[in-house]
Amino acid sequence: MAKKTLEDSSDNFEQFSGVAPDLKRRDERNLVDELHKKNWQAKTVDNFEKSMGITPGPPEKQKMLMKNRIFEPGYDKDQELLNELMNSPKYRIVYQKDNWSPDGSYKIFIIYGELLEDK
Repeated sequence: MAKKTLEDSSDNFEQFSGVAPDLKRRDERNLVDELHKKNWQAKTVDNFEKSMGITPGPPEKQKMLMKNRIFEPGYDKDQELLNELMNSPKYRIVYQKDNWSPDGSYKIFIIYGELLEDK
């Protein structure tokens, strides 16, 4: 049985990596998109959160002044301030914890940020 020797080592894998001369590609494939943009899970979760009304936090470009306060919704003044804090786009609630005090009043501790406007 005769053995064939390869004379030129540069053409060893040309048959596997090249395209046959009589065939032409219809369109060029974008392999980077096919390989690296397979994040359908993140897109699905983002679309679900948008449909539920959950929006991402404020952009990092906005400056916020952080404040904290204990509210007692039983008082009219605290109730109005709490409603303004929850409904105004000027404020972002970062942390909220509610509890009953030993004297039987309902209190809410809130850490919030006030968005500062650039002047």
